[in-house]
Amino acid sequence: MNARLGLAALLLVAGLAIWFSSQREGASLGGPVEVDEPTESVAKPPDRHAPAERVEVEGSGNEPDGGVREAAAPGPEAEVPTIAELRELARPTEPGVVEGLVLVGRTPLATGGRVLHVPGYFATMRGPGDPRVDAPEPTTVSIDGNGEFRLHGLARGRHTVAVDLGRGPRQATSFEVVEGERGRRIVIVLGTARVFGQLWDPEGRALTGVRVTLSHSADRSFVTSCVSAVDGRYVVEDLPAGEYWFVVEPKTAGGAAFETMQKISLAVGEVRRLDVGSPSGAAIVRGRVLLRNGSQALGGGHLHLRRKSDRAYSTVAVDATGAFSSPVAAGEYEVSVSFRGCDVERWQAADLAVGRADVAQDFVVAATQVIGSLTATATGLPPEAIDRSHVYVQLANGGVLCCLIAIDRKGRFVVGGLHPGRYQLALHPAELELGSHEFEVGAEQVIIPLTLATKGR
Repeated sequence: MNARLGLAALLLVAGLAIWFSSQREGASLGGPVEVDEPTESVAKPPDRHAPAERVEVEGSGNEPDGGVREAAAPGPEAEVPTIAELRELARPTEPGVVEGLVLVGRTPLATGGRVLHVPGYFATMRGPGDPRVDAPEPTTVSIDGNGEFRLHGLARGRHTVAVDLGRGPRQATSFEVVEGERGRRIVIVLGTARVFGQLWDPEGRALTGVRVTLSHSADRSFVTSCVSAVDGRYVVEDLPAGEYWFVVEPKTAGGAAFETMQKISLAVGEVRRLDVGSPSGAAIVRGRVLLRNGSQALGGGHLHLRRKSDRAYSTVAVDATGAFSSPVAAGEYEVSVSFRGCDVERWQAADLAVGRADVAQDFVVAATQVIGSLTATATGLPPEAIDRSHVYVQLANGGVLCCLIAIDRKGRFVVGGLHPGRYQLALHPAELELGSHEFEVGAEQVIIPLTLATKGR
């Protein structure tokens, strides 16, 4: 049984780790707000309780053509290549040489430019206005009149390249160099679509130096990003038509991180405005996550908010006592809850309505939590280095791994969300392994005291 448990744990640890890394602590402003008709004049910022769905802004160099223009009628030269065409263009290359082709739609780029290169897997490159100083300085190669470029003498391993036409890095992608092996030509497609807007923090202040990213998929292939200007304005250009993840990852003046994310679709030549926040600030939503008997959910986790009007997605952190407090943009939201270490499971909760005023609302989920403690039989104290250990929980019949829980330095752990049933528990690393420990979770039993003895020194 130990072998089966270990194998199941190892197969799913990587997936859980990826999921955990995507869950960021902090507040959320909700999804971006599309503004259809920006004006040329500047309005005085409304007070905190004024409607925030439409915002008037001043025209500037960052705003394309002074406002939103109609998408150009797509011609053959502007259409995005098909998957089959891209595979045909990505021909094999000789060992030791990295070749690339830059297209605008289906047409090779003929106006020149350069390709930026840095070693590493999706290494971030600095663009105009980017305040970071830790990003590596890229090397550059020219793009010729046929839209082609070549890189020589690259060390084996992962590398990142992006196109720069004088407006910063565009369509960054990663590839691997394997010594002595042939590669494939890198095809980078630019387009004519553009996304712009303005960012404000929860108090209605313009966000400066905040990164806005658009990528074609969740694995962040072909990433284009920029940072916002001193007035919170941003613009992301040269985007081919298609679906994107639109992600804003700012930090407020106090250092608290929050994120907003939305999936959008861009047509050929489309210009889309997406604002995040508003000058009037955002309503504060606060409350607790409760279990079925009314007790507070312990261990921490997240509220997952999906706005009904545009399916924009954001998260709100829940602390170790089950409490949360966060600015959230106006709208009607579907709400689900995940528990720390058990993030794959989502527990449906009541809907949330956010207007101009602050909201106090608790969310009740039909979950059972397990509180455990771990001591060494020899000392009666937590084993050494216990805070670098984890508890694995899965169904007793050998089902999928349900939770991966870190143990604190006092030997305590909380499994925040389980359905009724029989489960087995094991420890990692191996020197703490006892064999599986089975326990029962009932429909009404909320907290299960669970003490395990170990061989700890």
